[in-house]
Amino acid sequence: MKTKNGIIFLILAAMLILPEFGCTDKVITKRKFTGNIPVYMTYETLRSYPVGSAEASEIGTPGKLFFYNNYIFVNEVFKGIHIINNTDPSNPQNIGFIDIPGNVDMAVKNNVLYADSYVDLLAFDISDMNNVSLLTRINDVFTYEIPPYDPNFPVATIDPSQGLVTGYTIGEVEERFIEDNTNSDNWTLFGGMKDDVSLAETNSFSGGGDGKASSVAIAGSLARFMVYQDYLYTINEQEIFVFDLSNNSAPVKTSNTVSTWWDIETLFSYNNHLFVGSRNGMLIYSLAQASNPTYVSSISHLESCDPVVVQGNTAFVTLRAGNDCGNTLSQLDVIDITNYSNPQLLTSYAMTEPYGLGIDDEVLFICDGSAGLKIYNVSDLYSINQNMIAHFPNINTFDVIPHNNILMMIGSDGLYQYDYSDLQNIQLLSFIGIGE
Repeated sequence: MKTKNGIIFLILAAMLILPEFGCTDKVITKRKFTGNIPVYMTYETLRSYPVGSAEASEIGTPGKLFFYNNYIFVNEVFKGIHIINNTDPSNPQNIGFIDIPGNVDMAVKNNVLYADSYVDLLAFDISDMNNVSLLTRINDVFTYEIPPYDPNFPVATIDPSQGLVTGYTIGEVEERFIEDNTNSDNWTLFGGMKDDVSLAETNSFSGGGDGKASSVAIAGSLARFMVYQDYLYTINEQEIFVFDLSNNSAPVKTSNTVSTWWDIETLFSYNNHLFVGSRNGMLIYSLAQASNPTYVSSISHLESCDPVVVQGNTAFVTLRAGNDCGNTLSQLDVIDITNYSNPQLLTSYAMTEPYGLGIDDEVLFICDGSAGLKIYNVSDLYSINQNMIAHFPNINTFDVIPHNNILMMIGSDGLYQYDYSDLQNIQLLSFIGIGE
C-alpha cells in the first residue's frame, strides 16, 4: 500500500518526465536552432559612454535628415550623426561626427541639438561644430525598441536584465519553447518572441518638420522630434511627450504627456498645429497652448506607414504598404484641412513605395522608395498625377528637405542635393555616397 508521501513523489516524478503536466495541446520542450543572438550593452556602459565630437567618418547606413544654419545633419542609424557643412551645396563637406549610441532622431533649437540615445534624451552644445559637447542627459525617456535583425532567422530570447540590445550575431541557440500541438507551425520562445514577429524594419527612418516654421531649422517628414516655440515634442507608438525648453540647454520633461489610441509615427508642425502621422490615419492637435497639445480631429485610412506635410489648406500624406506597414496599397492621399476640425479626403494617387515627402509652395517632392524621386506641380489637386515635373529613377529614396530652391534628399546610397530654381531644368548639384 502506497503512502500519501509516496503518491506525491510519483506525481512529482511524472511532472519532471512529461513535457507538460495536465495539458494535451501544449508542451514545453527544448530546441536547438540557428538564430539572432542578442548583443548587449549595460545601462552603466551606455551612460558612461563618451558621447560627442568625433572625427568625420564615412556614411554607412544613412537615416534621418535635419537642416540647420547651412549644416546638414545625417543620422547614422543607431550610431550617431554626421555633420555636413553645406555652405556651398555644390560642394558639401563632411566635417565631423557626433558619436551617440542608439541614435535615430534629432532636432535643433538655438545651437542645442536634441537626440535620442536608445531610451535617453541628450542635449548637445553645437555652437562650435568642431567641438560638440554634451550638456545634459535625461534617463529613461523613451520606450526601448530592439534594433533590426536578420528576418531569415528567429530571435533568441532577450534578457532585459543584461541591458540594451545593440545588435545580433547569427549562431546556434538552445532554448525552451511552448509548442502548440493544435498548430504545428506555431511555436513561441519562453520569454522571447515568435520567429515570425518583426519588431522593426531594416531601414527604420523617421522625421518630420515644418519648412515654413523656421528658415534655419528644418526636419524631414519622417521626424519623431519636433521643436515649436519653447517646447520639444517627441513620440513613441501611442504617446506625445512634451519637454520644456525654457532653459534651452536643460530640457525638462513636463507632465503633459498626450495619449492617443493610434499607432503614431511622425510629427509635422504648421500654422500653430501639430500634424501626427500614424499607421491608421492623421491626427491634428492645436498648439494654441504649446505646453499642452490639444486634440482637434483625425482622419482614418487603411493601415500603412504614414508621413504627412502641409501647405495652405491641404495635407499631403504618403501611405506605404508591406512589411510592418500592413495593407497592400501604396498611395498619396490629398486631404482638405480648410476646417481643421473636419478634415476631408479629396483624392488619392497610386504610388510604388512612398516614404518621405516635402512641399514648397506648389511643388511636391515624393520619395517613392525604389521608384526614385518624383516631383509634381500640385496647383490642381485633382490632376497631380498628370503634372509630374521631373522623375529621378534608379535611386532608393527615403526623405527630403526642400529649402531656398535646394532639395536635400537622403537615399539608401547617400545624400543628394538638387537645384530646383528652374523647374524645367532641375540639376543634381552634389552627392555624398556611402563610404565617402
